[in-house]
Amino acid sequence: MLRRAHIAWILLLTAVVPIAVRAEAQWLVPDLPGMRPGVIRIDASEDATAVGSTQLRARGWWYLNWREQTPSQGALERVLAGNAQVDRSHLVLMAAGAKARAAVVLALQLEQAPATAVRLRGLVLRIDGEIEWPQLPVSAEWPALLLGYEAGDALSRQSAFALAGRARAAGAAVWLLPLAESADLANEALLPDWLATLEIVRARRFEDALVRAYAGPHSAALESALSERAQQLRAKRASAGSAGAQVFDLDGSVTELLVDAQARLLRRHGLSAELEFDANAALNAIYGDAGSLLDVDVAAAVPLLHPETGGEVLAIPAHRSAVSGAHSVLLLRHGDGNYGLLDLGDTRAVEALMASPDARDHGHAWWARMAEADARGSRLLRIELQPVHPRRGLWWDPSHPGHALDLQPVAGGHSAVFATYDAAGASRWYLASGRIERGQFATTIDGLQLMRRDPALSAPKADRAHAGSIRVDFSVDASHPVCRARQAAAAQLALLSVQHAGRAERWCIEPVALPAGVPDQDVNGVWYGGSGDSGWGLSVLSSGASGRGLISAMLYFHDDAGWPRWAMGAGANGIGGATLTMHDYSLACRDCADASPRAQALGELRLRIGGWCGAPELRASFELGGADASLAFQRQDMPLQRLSQSRCD
Repeated sequence: MLRRAHIAWILLLTAVVPIAVRAEAQWLVPDLPGMRPGVIRIDASEDATAVGSTQLRARGWWYLNWREQTPSQGALERVLAGNAQVDRSHLVLMAAGAKARAAVVLALQLEQAPATAVRLRGLVLRIDGEIEWPQLPVSAEWPALLLGYEAGDALSRQSAFALAGRARAAGAAVWLLPLAESADLANEALLPDWLATLEIVRARRFEDALVRAYAGPHSAALESALSERAQQLRAKRASAGSAGAQVFDLDGSVTELLVDAQARLLRRHGLSAELEFDANAALNAIYGDAGSLLDVDVAAAVPLLHPETGGEVLAIPAHRSAVSGAHSVLLLRHGDGNYGLLDLGDTRAVEALMASPDARDHGHAWWARMAEADARGSRLLRIELQPVHPRRGLWWDPSHPGHALDLQPVAGGHSAVFATYDAAGASRWYLASGRIERGQFATTIDGLQLMRRDPALSAPKADRAHAGSIRVDFSVDASHPVCRARQAAAAQLALLSVQHAGRAERWCIEPVALPAGVPDQDVNGVWYGGSGDSGWGLSVLSSGASGRGLISAMLYFHDDAGWPRWAMGAGANGIGGATLTMHDYSLACRDCADASPRAQALGELRLRIGGWCGAPELRASFELGGADASLAFQRQDMPLQRLSQSRCD
């Protein structure tokens, strides 16, 4: 039931309905009601307005074709004053050609304004030729940029990369998109997905990595291997004069990443090279010292896996020397062309990097050999990107389909919901709370509780006659006999020991995989209806970018007899939400030879998703029951509150 499904989705387009505000500024109404974000396109053609506005309105955005000769903060505020339903804190500017520079200048004015309720979340610009861009000061408030340029036009490409370099050094997230000749950026399929990402605060949690000096039993072998790698890299640089690293371009093609004498990272296309990231300027802005020397060793770059998304990140060693001190750092290049930073907190230079030889690390940990030893004589650092706590979300044993453990971090510890079946094969869920200490999940004195609702009362209570116990050991690995019996090979494993309904289970469980990566708009976790509507909950597991990923939901509720039941659905993770067909699962009997769960459709669950990583918003509508009236349960456009903690918290 937890298997991935590829589900096609259809976007319904409706007619454009204008609301006249001013003769020169007509807002076009989104399909979704209430205060919504706005896209302001500067001086577009009527054809572009018709096509672009239809796509954007269908996703809940207001749209305005702004006929303004000299865009300015004052002019923008006058336009916004004409429509109170446009969310002034969530705006996107679109422009092309000469107006692209005007949009950047306007963004600069808004960023430097002492106090304004107008906030740009993004700039969508088509660069049609050479443009002289203004200087951009470093700021945490810069809007994200989507820069399109004609792939075959060297001047527009060069100008787009020049703006990307300045914007990234200033602190902005930047996407570069090559376009076909005369293509309109508003018509590109990428645009709606990119607009959805503007509600996101991207979590770059590399600063939380564990960096430890190492002088353990394997130090001699590791140092020998890293020393040999360092010698190979030195020989490579000496013979080639310069060396680079291969990276994947936006269109999926492979290109070469180089570094020049000014510590700028360049992308090679044929015989030419173009700026991607000015590392020296970015680090000067971070450390506040312009008088520095930066040595970036692209040839020693090592690919590693992001511990949450599973996406590949290129780790590039660098050493920065300045009056204020020296820093050994790793520049971390993400697949979207953005860069992160991991400061090793050490003044010694990184001489060589190597992926961990331990298969259990699965790319989440690697080793660095430093040019100088520390006070204890160690040259080795172990850099571990594994999360400190076990993976939040659903865990299961694939050899026992239809059962799951929902593990979530909550204030003061962790909660666990065990989804299983009773003796007759009907779905049941149990609740436990406790702490994870020394790799063990230990419950409170209440143990594993079956929460039963008296139909005459509103709040469910623990049924002592059906209580159980649960214990989870996260210190095991694939060598444990229970894990070895099913040939478990996941990066994280745990031993689940649970007693319920007069029986004991002992399984080797692993996190349910997120094959497309954790989404930036993170609604993963457990939600409920608030203090006025408690007793039921919704667990969400989503993966991949909005519009191209997957989402599943497990609903915990009670049937008409008050027994705790669960239902599950999965489908496409669409722009702004999803519609899932929910199923009730049951077994023919608990100890039958055929223990495969049987599915019965109960109805639809409609999820509306908004907000950003650190402050997501989730609303749910459902009317369940279908042919089984005993499972009837419904809510309409219910705003949900998160019980568990976000990975962005």
